Amino acid sequence: MRERYGFPLVKYLFVGVFNTIFYMAILYSLLKYTLYPEFISVAIAFLICMFFQYSANRIFTFRSKQSISIEIPKYICSAIINYLIGVVVVVLTRNVFELSDLLCSVISSVILALSGFVISLLWVYRRVD
Repeated sequence: MRERYGFPLVKYLFVGVFNTIFYMAILYSLLKYTLYPEFISVAIAFLICMFFQYSANRIFTFRSKQSISIEIPKYICSAIINYLIGVVVVVLTRNVFELSDLLCSVISSVILALSGFVISLLWVYRRVD
């Protein structure tokens, strides 16, 4: 049970932290050293990091053997679901509970990490033995 739920969570969080640093480095480099508009730089960094995060979680975190053609649509759907969860959390914490922007960001990040892990574990990379 520990392998099924505990250790993959640690791996998932490690991948998430590394991916965040990777995203910041790519975005910084694109903004600093290219003439791309901001929205292009963000899109490039975001897409590279989405691919990295999917691959790292597939191989390292969940050791998935499923067909990529089955997982990719699930992964994209999970990203959209997590985006919507993030919007709801930020709107509630900021506008309803009137928390500071920093606290909204922290709460949103924690909830998104947990929801992303649960969605990934139970749906995207679910083992079909």
